[in-house]
Amino acid sequence: MKTNPAYIKFLQDPRLRSQRTIYDGKIFQVHANQIEIEPGVEVQRDLIHHLPAVAILATTAENQVILVKQYRPATAGKLLEIPAGLLDIVNGQLEEPLQAAKRELEEETNYRSEDWQTLGSFWVSPGFTDEVIHLFWAKQAYLVDSELEQDDYENVTTSLSTQEAVSSWLRQQEAVDLKTRYALEIWLKQGEDHETL
Repeated sequence: MKTNPAYIKFLQDPRLRSQRTIYDGKIFQVHANQIEIEPGVEVQRDLIHHLPAVAILATTAENQVILVKQYRPATAGKLLEIPAGLLDIVNGQLEEPLQAAKRELEEETNYRSEDWQTLGSFWVSPGFTDEVIHLFWAKQAYLVDSELEQDDYENVTTSLSTQEAVSSWLRQQEAVDLKTRYALEIWLKQGEDHETL
C-alpha cells in the first residue's frame, strides 16, 4: 500500500521510539511500534494502519433506506449493510470523504443524492487500528443510469427497506455490522439536527 507516512498518525507520535513494518498489503499495514508510554517505560504495540472509509445512510423520497448485501470473508457469510467504501488515493493524496461517499453510493447502488449531511467520523477500534469511518446521510436519493462500475471483487446487491422492516430486522439479529446499526438507529430516531453540507 502506498501511503504517505504523514497520513499515519501513530508514526508521528513523539512517544514512538522505533518501528518496523511487519506487513504491507493492499488496504492495510501492520507496524510493530516501540512506544515510551511514560518516562523510562517502553512497550511494543502492533498497530494496523488502515485506509479511511466512508459509510452512507441513504434514504429515498419515500423514506426507504438503501441497503447492500455482500459477502464478507471475515464473517464467512453475506452481510446486509449500508453502502460503504475506502477513500481512494489519487496522485498521492487521499480523496475527500464527501467525494468518496458520493462515488461509493453510485458505484454500489446506482443511486445519487443532492442532499448530503455529515453524521460525524469515528474510530473503528482505536486499541489497535487507526481506521476512521466518515458517516454521511444522503437524503432524497434517486436511481440513475450509472457509468460507475463496482470493483472487480465486489458482488453487491441492493435493496430498499422501510423503517418498520429495519426495526424488526435489528431486533432479530444477533450480530449486525456496527456502522450499519449506528446509522440505522439514527434514521429510526430522525429527530436530531445534523450539519448540512
